[in-house]
Amino acid sequence: MSSSAGVNALVETLCRAGNEGSYRLMTPSKRYICQTYRHVERGKGGAKQLVLVQASAIECKSSAEAERRAQRMFDGGSYAGADAFMIEVDVELGDYSDPTFIVRLGDVPPLDL
Repeated sequence: MSSSAGVNALVETLCRAGNEGSYRLMTPSKRYICQTYRHVERGKGGAKQLVLVQASAIECKSSAEAERRAQRMFDGGSYAGADAFMIEVDVELGDYSDPTFIVRLGDVPPLDL
């Protein structure tokens, strides 16, 4: 069996939709997210400190919309920071990619490199 025939057979097996002869290729879909962050006070007495926590996450229709929304929400002054990013999601496998950041504004969590 040639290499391409092996790949085609694997793709057919992985993409079978349940009915004989019916196939579909599920590709990851791009999702654009605006994620905001707030500071909250944690601790008691003299041990109180401000901690950065996630506030709201909003799915947007495009990269530009996610960036605009993050900028608007951050500029509004209610949030310590905002991220706009894209992830690829494969719903069938329950898998998702690491985020690709479009913009990071204000106080946001550090990137784990």
